[in-house]
Amino acid sequence: MFIEHASEAMKISGIHTVTMEQIAETAGVSKVVLYRYFDTKEALTNEILNEVTNSLCAVLQEPWSGYGSGMEAMLNVAKEHESAFYILVNQTPDDNIYGQYYERLKSALVARIESVVDAKATSLDDNSESKLLRKLAIDGIALLALNSLRTWLSESSDINTPEAFLAWHAMGNEALAKAWLQ
Repeated sequence: MFIEHASEAMKISGIHTVTMEQIAETAGVSKVVLYRYFDTKEALTNEILNEVTNSLCAVLQEPWSGYGSGMEAMLNVAKEHESAFYILVNQTPDDNIYGQYYERLKSALVARIESVVDAKATSLDDNSESKLLRKLAIDGIALLALNSLRTWLSESSDINTPEAFLAWHAMGNEALAKAWLQ
């Protein structure tokens, strides 16, 4: 209960500027009740970010079952934890305190993409230039995936249609691939 309300308050006010009083007010409880569960705002913030990051990383550990399956699963988790996901991808990437959660998610996503690429690749050059280009491409795909989820959740009116999201995301991937190949 507190996690959802706290996430919403943090989404609106920011993870560093929101107060425990604002969170308690959003949750409809007193600060005393909130402090019974969380000693500090930092403990609450860590709980929120850990929960959403763990849920997203768990999805990335599932076996690959074709294009779009992982993105659809990530979209479902992001929708389930919408405010926490917003905080994770909008407020933590460059944050000195909470950036570790974004980096953990990005690393898990990069590992997932690498495993799919490695499973599908029949021959890759083993020189350092090819390895660098492969890493840059995989990092770019991971960032595109996270930014696609963030943009879709914040701007789409078709938020409840995973099919529309996957089609829209595929168009972004195709555009990126065309740009790389030019």
